[in-house]
Amino acid sequence: MDQFMDRCLKVSFFKYKNEIIKTFDIKDTTDYSSGYVFGRKLAPMIFGAMIIDCDKFYFYFDSLRWSGKSTIDKNKVEQDLVKAKNDIGIDKTNPANYFSRGMAYFQLDEYKKAKKDFEKSIELNNAFGPAYLYLGWLKEIKGDFIGAKTDYEKSQVLMGKDELVVLIAIAERKERERNARQRGEKARKIKTGQL
Repeated sequence: MDQFMDRCLKVSFFKYKNEIIKTFDIKDTTDYSSGYVFGRKLAPMIFGAMIIDCDKFYFYFDSLRWSGKSTIDKNKVEQDLVKAKNDIGIDKTNPANYFSRGMAYFQLDEYKKAKKDFEKSIELNNAFGPAYLYLGWLKEIKGDFIGAKTDYEKSQVLMGKDELVVLIAIAERKERERNARQRGEKARKIKTGQL
């Protein structure tokens, strides 16, 4: 683990305690309090940078979402879907009802239906952060990494969750890797006379 942290972080942040305290405007400078504030504010930024630059970290966080999605209880999701449909029948103006149904569809891999419900949630309340989060994931699945990043950023602001920087960084890295592959393919075609 130490080698991993050295390779990925490259710098000991504790050497810069005074600068950190100033940067994050930490009032209580006891080690515990400053460490807590530092961790809450800086950890998401560090994770985002590590996802961009450290393969192991990137693959770990990207796979976490998928492993969670693959362990769903399909019977429970089917029950949630029935409840969400009933809730929509009772109140068609509540964005949470459409979001709940969209989540059920998402978990059942019915992405077109999920997208429609997440968009309806946003139509009813354009400040409904969770809908942007999952709409971003749907865009990421489809390969629209720029659109995914935009939706993750909206969700981060609306939900006030700094940790969503991890998803933003994943989308950025996927876009960067796709661009690199495309440049490599173009260079290969030029070299072989196919272009």
